[in-house]
Amino acid sequence: MKTIRALSVGIDHGEVLLFSDFEHGGVMWTGEGTRETASQVVFSRPYVEPPTVVVALTMWDLAKDTAARLHVEARDVSETGFSIVFRT
Repeated sequence: MKTIRALSVGIDHGEVLLFSDFEHGGVMWTGEGTRETASQVVFSRPYVEPPTVVVALTMWDLAKDTAARLHVEARDVSETGFSIVFRT
């Protein structure tokens, strides 16, 4: 975590692999309709209050004949962590 002004502002960053279903034919890869997966993220140090969390994608593999629909969000943000959720 980076801090600015004697711990008054903290910036944490990281990377989470939510799923890799193409390797074993999992439901996020082969399923249809709405699907969801989540992973718990723990901050390197607790914040004084729940922080603002920004999540983003670093890779999205699509077939040319499918529509790209996804939703990614930070859910249940607390001083110690949050759930990152990916939903089709």
